[in-house]
Amino acid sequence: MTTARCILADKTYFITRRCSDRRFFLKPDPVVTAVFLYCLAVAAERHGVEIHAVCVMSNHYHLVLTDVRGELPLFMAWLNRHTAICLKIHRKRAGDLWAASEKYSAVELVSPEAEWKYVLYTLTNPTKAGLVRHGRDWPGLLLGPEAWLREPVEAPHPGLFFKASDKPAPVLRLVPPPTLMDREPQALVGELSVALEERENDIAAELAREGRRFLGRRAVLRQRPYDRPAKNNPPGTRNPVFAAVTAEARRAAVKALRSFRAWYRHAYQCFCQGERHTEFPPGTWGMARRFGAQVAAV
Repeated sequence: MTTARCILADKTYFITRRCSDRRFFLKPDPVVTAVFLYCLAVAAERHGVEIHAVCVMSNHYHLVLTDVRGELPLFMAWLNRHTAICLKIHRKRAGDLWAASEKYSAVELVSPEAEWKYVLYTLTNPTKAGLVRHGRDWPGLLLGPEAWLREPVEAPHPGLFFKASDKPAPVLRLVPPPTLMDREPQALVGELSVALEERENDIAAELAREGRRFLGRRAVLRQRPYDRPAKNNPPGTRNPVFAAVTAEARRAAVKALRSFRAWYRHAYQCFCQGERHTEFPPGTWGMARRFGAQVAAV
């Protein structure tokens, strides 16, 4: 039986989407960066999504975002469809750009510690992968806390699939995650910058102990789009639904998820037996949108 994903307004998520066959179709270049920046800005504006951190790697991307209006599936559908169309034109290829065998991963961040952890994870991804010593050296799109203090990033029209327009270029505004917004912005960014540097130093030390070196910016740019890493995630790799970090937050999240699934399972059985007035739990998406199922108020 299929259970719905708990999608509610004002939920913060860590998003991952991977390329088909893990190939380097997103290898950094000015066109890839322009396409992704434009599509992300437009999708966020259309669906009321707040962006906190962005990292576009060579064969996948990470986002930390808050789904303000509860439209995450629509946001992801628009973003993935339009980036795929543009980049297939750019790469002169047919077929799937995004891995068709797996959906995007949306990990709900249910505590301030989880939001902090995954912002750092997103920004250190190029370092953790052994590509560049510092995130600031990554030649692709990488936006994080420093962008919280700046004016919105303008996203010029990338051409390709999109028609020319006289409208002003959309802008991408990055803001702190909800549970960190009450902190003084300068102090928050400073604290995150220190934590980011410490994490990069730890990763560099770990690579040195293993006798490995960073690939380097130039070598990254020399990679071919049709290459792929020697190692991929093995089949059956765990894909969590939420991240809590603290034991208390984890217990609360487990309780909420079990309650949602039990309610959904019962409602689904009733609906299949013809009881069309059965209420599904708050957060039900597919059944409500596709089949008109009723959803209980929050």
